[in-house]
Amino acid sequence: MQSKLVFLLIGIQLVYAGKHSLQYFYTATSGLPNFPKFVTVGLVDEQPFTYYDSNIRRETPRQEWMAKSVEEDYWERNTQISIGAEQNFMSNINVAKDRFNQTGGEHYCMILEIQ
Repeated sequence: MQSKLVFLLIGIQLVYAGKHSLQYFYTATSGLPNFPKFVTVGLVDEQPFTYYDSNIRRETPRQEWMAKSVEEDYWERNTQISIGAEQNFMSNINVAKDRFNQTGGEHYCMILEIQ
């Protein structure tokens, strides 16, 4: 039997003028073949507008309006932020695996940040 260690933290939802919502999903995994070790997805009104994963190692737009509305330094800056988050998440998974003596199997750490 494989053991799984799962964390889920849900943030507080803030909706601006009752019209739009902003959410970010962060997921780190260990022991899953053919799946990135770290993924971030940003959503506006439940539609993805930005994406990063540990395989491509680059923050990328998921909507044409986003690609056209920001400068290249936005993508570079957010790539660096995602790389830092990736390092923190992977470190936290390793600490949790050690503390719970769960060094084998599949492990997930997910955070939903709602603004």
